[in-house]
Amino acid sequence: MGEAIAVLSLLLFSCNVILTKSASSRLNVQTGYFISICVNVIVASLMVILDHVILHHPFHLNARALLYFVVAGCFTTFLGRLTYFHSIVRLGASKASTFQVANPVFTVILAWLVIHETMTGVELLGCVCTVAGILTISYVPGAFWKRKAVKTESEPIVDEQQSNRSKESRIGLLFALLSVVTYGIGNIFRGEGIRLWNDPIFGGLVGAVMGLIAFLATNPRQLRSVTNVKGADPKGILMYAIGGVCTIYAQICVLAAMKYMSVGLVTVISMSQPLLVIPLSVLVYRGSEKITLRTAIGCLLALVGLVLAVAI
Repeated sequence: MGEAIAVLSLLLFSCNVILTKSASSRLNVQTGYFISICVNVIVASLMVILDHVILHHPFHLNARALLYFVVAGCFTTFLGRLTYFHSIVRLGASKASTFQVANPVFTVILAWLVIHETMTGVELLGCVCTVAGILTISYVPGAFWKRKAVKTESEPIVDEQQSNRSKESRIGLLFALLSVVTYGIGNIFRGEGIRLWNDPIFGGLVGAVMGLIAFLATNPRQLRSVTNVKGADPKGILMYAIGGVCTIYAQICVLAAMKYMSVGLVTVISMSQPLLVIPLSVLVYRGSEKITLRTAIGCLLALVGLVLAVAI
């Protein structure tokens, strides 16, 4: 039961990655995130109404679990997804999603530090393998040092272009790592919350609402740009909206699966997006998305590390 729900969350998260990459060329990420999170709140609200008002399922408020859901929403729906969106734009869907396979490792480490769960030698080895995989994937030739050579008249232009690409790669790397850390923290609170209060739909709504509130609080100008959405690319709006539907259902599935499985195992399944995103990216973005041998090796190494750290 839990495994099937976790796999469904993986499918939905992967769909969102592809949609975000396509939509980012039509509509800026900030506006796209705003559309996505608004759709999250709307869809989750309708699901809560259906569950508790129409179907009359009992509603038993748990204050402590509610607090956990609120904190999880700030870390995952707001910080985690926003930084992830920016990493997709700068690194590409394949590399950005591959970084997310480190999420379970950070979750295991945080669980060890915060709730005092112990790690075995195999789990520690898995962490090392995953970090090595991330470094392999993120390596950009010339990204951290300047090439020293005699320049011709045309070389300064080429060097400037390469410098800009390297800068974008470094920024994308930072966003990807921040996304992994914030999602890891949020997953701890998600797991604790759902075990105290088994209501994944309401938990998903709380997370979405907190994500929207945090986003508007830190981006007050975004309210003024709501009117600009009407004149934006309709396909971009539609892609971000569909992505919003995918992510809220995925988050609810993650919460539901955590009731039946360990937080780490649910996370490793739901965050194994490269298994789907990489082949889909090759098919969808043939001109811009290229999977090198180094990326493939790094992805494989990171996934092996995850199996060692979480699944075994």
